[in-house]
Amino acid sequence: MYDQFTAADERPLSSAHARIAFADNLLRAATRPERIAEVFATIIGDHIETGPITVGPGGLVSATAAGRTERVQVTPSQTDCCQMAVLVPVTFRIQARLGGIPAHYLAAACVRTRVTVVPDAPCALVVRHQSISRHDVTIKVRAKNALARLAEPFAHLNSLITDQVVSYVNSLVTSPRVRELSRIDVAQLIERAWDTGLVTGRMVGHQ
Repeated sequence: MYDQFTAADERPLSSAHARIAFADNLLRAATRPERIAEVFATIIGDHIETGPITVGPGGLVSATAAGRTERVQVTPSQTDCCQMAVLVPVTFRIQARLGGIPAHYLAAACVRTRVTVVPDAPCALVVRHQSISRHDVTIKVRAKNALARLAEPFAHLNSLITDQVVSYVNSLVTSPRVRELSRIDVAQLIERAWDTGLVTGRMVGHQ
């Protein structure tokens, strides 16, 4: 079975090459897709709310949307383990009010973006998030009642929800909280491993 940590050339490495190989293996261990997916899921959260948005002629319709994120999918680049494509499916329930009467919609959205893991001094890794545009969001809205079907031609909900999602994600990934979540202090993790006895195999409290 293929082992991502096995070098193609099994001959002894020089000291310099051994350090490079170690750093490469460290990056591969840190950038496993399931770990990046977990970071991204924590950042996005499991619930997205937008609105109220006024739509239609003269702001005739007011709409709110509540979204639930599904399982984040991460696909590593074929040539660079530090480059990954991210797909976030979101299911929205939309309520638009026309003259005080609710129109209900369901929407399925997919948000596509990319992340890059880069070294950061003195000994850390940073997950950099790419800003998204309208082209990175696909959405399909389906009317759930008669009024929703009636309002659909002039509500333009696909475009409006797309704009809301783009604004939400871009403001989120540039926030101070996300910058903090996206930095992995490798030196601190190593210190913690020594302090808890993980490195020596003698876990504190389990002697």
